[in-house]
Amino acid sequence: MINRIAEMLSLPKPLVIILLILILVGIILFAVYRNRKKKRRNAIENAYRQKMREEELDRMIRNTAKKPTPVPNKPYETSYQQETGEGLFSNSGGAVVKAHIIVQSGSTTKKYVVNISDELRIGKSDSNGIVIDEKWISETHCCFVNHEGTLYVHDMGSTNGTELIRKKQRVRLDNQEVKVMNGDEISLAGIMMTIYLL
Repeated sequence: MINRIAEMLSLPKPLVIILLILILVGIILFAVYRNRKKKRRNAIENAYRQKMREEELDRMIRNTAKKPTPVPNKPYETSYQQETGEGLFSNSGGAVVKAHIIVQSGSTTKKYVVNISDELRIGKSDSNGIVIDEKWISETHCCFVNHEGTLYVHDMGSTNGTELIRKKQRVRLDNQEVKVMNGDEISLAGIMMTIYLL
């Protein structure tokens, strides 16, 4: 085949071989260039989709966000007071929010079924409704609040912060009260809580 090509082009055989090698190398380089260009385009598209998802989640959070209700510096109310609507907020309109809360700390998992008519505080102090005795948890880290039958969460000025995780997107709760949806995860300095509304 090479001899025939050499005869057709009236070129020496070694020169034909060199030309064929150059053509083959060019084809390979072009294929590599197209592959890299495709990967770069896919990376840009994925980054754009990720940004759109983050913006959509941020809009969802902002739509449900409220200014936090001032919380008096008082100990956590007893379960009896919660059930009778005599807690710190007393703005639930009589509607009790029932939730299943799973707390994951390292290899330890604790499960709680709670009825929240006013508020449920979480932190290291024994005065909280759910006590998490971990180094990075503040004395009172965060608080769930029942507003007319809808559950909200806000950070209580914790040292290491509170994050809401929804559909793998993380939003830090800074001076805002955010509506809790079924299946939401909340990170307290790396301690994970999963909320299931009943």
